[in-house]
Amino acid sequence: MAKKGVFQTSDTEVSINMTPMIDCVFQLIIFFILAGQVASQALARVQIYQPQHSQAQEWSQKDTNRVIVNVTSMVSPDERDASAPLAGQAKAYLIAGKKYEVGDIPGLAEELKRRAQPYLEKGGEFFVEIRADQRVDYRDVEPVIWAAAEARIPKMNITALRWTAQ
Repeated sequence: MAKKGVFQTSDTEVSINMTPMIDCVFQLIIFFILAGQVASQALARVQIYQPQHSQAQEWSQKDTNRVIVNVTSMVSPDERDASAPLAGQAKAYLIAGKKYEVGDIPGLAEELKRRAQPYLEKGGEFFVEIRADQRVDYRDVEPVIWAAAEARIPKMNITALRWTAQ
């Protein structure tokens, strides 16, 4: 029996021809795949402004709505062999000169809670700034993030200190 449009009839039942709808769905899938690729290629060409001079501001005692956690490397930046395996390991976490052992999540969380509590109770803004040597592995920075999450601090900045080869 010849097809006559979308509906096909026989003596007893009516059936729907799904072929045009399937064709349309495949064309939509192809369209969205191509449109997504074009959009991602357009985003890749965006150039980000690179500052010529440091825009860092000096920290003052008035900036108490944040805490800075320094993650120091086992190898000091002035040592010649900065690519040594020890350079990737964190030595300690420093908060205002107080040392915490690497991986000490409860100790870090308690200190962060103590510092953040006055601001968070008032509904104020408080954040943690994590400063780490670029050579330190992420596995040694991650406990600081977990400690901040445990202290219920929603905002964090992560900064990597870059050393140039001499």
